[in-house]
Amino acid sequence: MSYGANDAVAYKGSSYIALKKTKAKPTDQTAWGRLAAKGGDGKDGKKGPAGEAGPQGETGPAGPAGPQGAAGPQEPQAPRARPAQPGLKGPRALRGTPDRPGQPDPRVRKGRWARPARAAPAHSSRRARPRCLP
Repeated sequence: MSYGANDAVAYKGSSYIALKKTKAKPTDQTAWGRLAAKGGDGKDGKKGPAGEAGPQGETGPAGPAGPQGAAGPQEPQAPRARPAQPGLKGPRALRGTPDRPGQPDPRVRKGRWARPARAAPAHSSRRARPRCLP
């Protein structure tokens, strides 16, 4: 850009005036004269009010698993159980047979199984002992 003599510009916080017609930057002291230098930074102002809350961010990745916790307290031992006591005997039920339901089984007599009659063997395995004569 070209400037004419006596043109004023602001550059990086300072103000300059052109001494002659030029195309140079205001930092060239042969073509520009400084009118006012940039001042130092001032004190910080009062803290302003807090802004509005922003939108909720995305959920982050899950963290690593934590260490195993300590063992919990031990419960006291339960007392030992007493041995079981036999119960009372009830009445005996009639069992019956498939052809006679509800009737006593003829094979049972007085609470025991009846023994089948044994047949005599055809021949005896015992030998008769000879008798001694007097």
